[in-house]
Amino acid sequence: MNFTTGEAIKWGWNAFKENIGMLIVVFILTGIATSIPSGLQAVTNELDATALAIGFQFVGMFVNIFVAMIWIRVGLDIYDTGTFDFNRIFRVFEGNIIGNYLILSIIVGILVTLGFFLLIVPGIILALMWWLAPNLVVDRKLTFSEAMSESKRLTDGHKMELFGVLLLIALFSVSGILVFFVGLIITMPVAYLAFIYVYRQFVPAQGDGLEQVMDSQLPPPQPQQKQDDQYAPPQF
Repeated sequence: MNFTTGEAIKWGWNAFKENIGMLIVVFILTGIATSIPSGLQAVTNELDATALAIGFQFVGMFVNIFVAMIWIRVGLDIYDTGTFDFNRIFRVFEGNIIGNYLILSIIVGILVTLGFFLLIVPGIILALMWWLAPNLVVDRKLTFSEAMSESKRLTDGHKMELFGVLLLIALFSVSGILVFFVGLIITMPVAYLAFIYVYRQFVPAQGDGLEQVMDSQLPPPQPQQKQDDQYAPPQF
């Protein structure tokens, strides 16, 4: 892969600084949205209302999926245009994106969980194999099966490198806990954006068809610039 973890996080940090107000609002709103079902589930568990608790658990699952789609849409728009408009969130309702994303989440979740039961390593391999799939559904409007197949093709031969990059970004994301959890409001959005940076190195924004950009001779894709050149990935 022709980029480093540091480059991904640096781009995420620069993008965060330029969109700090909007990203903090999105972070707070999505945090509230995901915490409500969890809180209601905990309350109903205390009251021994098992049926209600299970219901809120499923509601929470759907909310988490929708929130993940929102963050993917936000990150893609910032990468491709340099900014984000709240109205663009409604793009996730186009076509059958939500249906395919939901099916994908269930299938991949089940298979990866089964893989972790098989000595952990198979689960990690499957998670890396299909890591690009959710983004492909939102970005390219692929079906869940097409996204899984394309993600498998794009990550072939790059799983170990991808594992190292994603692990370091994830560690950076949770590092905000060290600052009395307040730091999460910075580290988590930066990490989300860094993940999008990684995705865009595999699947460029340019062109209508999917392109494989694993050839080390190809430079990383340039996002469309709207404000200044700090959003452009490093050139090699």
